[in-house]
Amino acid sequence: MAVLTAVVTRTATGEEFAVEFDGDVTMGRGRDAAIQLADPMVSRAHATLVMREDGALVVRDHGSTNGTVVNGTLVYGDVAIFGWPVSIEIGPFRVEISPAEEESTLRGEVVGWETGESTFDPPPIGATWLDTMNWRLVVDGEVALDVQSAAEFTILNYLCSVAPGVVSAQDLGDAVWGAGQWDFSMLQGIIAGIRGRLTAAVPGRRVIVNVPGSGYRIE
Repeated sequence: MAVLTAVVTRTATGEEFAVEFDGDVTMGRGRDAAIQLADPMVSRAHATLVMREDGALVVRDHGSTNGTVVNGTLVYGDVAIFGWPVSIEIGPFRVEISPAEEESTLRGEVVGWETGESTFDPPPIGATWLDTMNWRLVVDGEVALDVQSAAEFTILNYLCSVAPGVVSAQDLGDAVWGAGQWDFSMLQGIIAGIRGRLTAAVPGRRVIVNVPGSGYRIE
């Protein structure tokens, strides 16, 4: 089995480290993770990398709240990649996977779940979506917000990943701080800050909507 190198970069600061591996490895913030991504936005066992006999790298998201972005595609579950390098985004980290002793300009292709179909549809015109690489919220095709903290990123990524669905305040708070580690005023304060900046950037445009008795959603 080929030895692979994972180069991990915290995108906001440029901090970087590398890990070599030659078998199945787990990425996450837990102590047992071979590739440790120490940030509250990352699950303890967030995703696993599996090298198949046919040469494909399988990225397996373990049902994480925020999902895993593979070569620009948000996935929940398994996705198989052929070609190098493979770019993975988890929370505030970018992980570039390539053979340890080779460099290739061939971009990995997402071949999908069990069907081999792409798991990604480009955002429609007018959509609100999060540029996870650059930490920017795009509204109606224009950058409307620069994300300023990991908490803001987690909230916006969660809302965008399930849009137009509703996310409860409980789920949002637990995703940011962990169960039992926060109160509603903390969540309200961050959402109010995001809304204030969005009001200045896109006047009259509702982006984060409060759904009474249910939670929040992105429009």
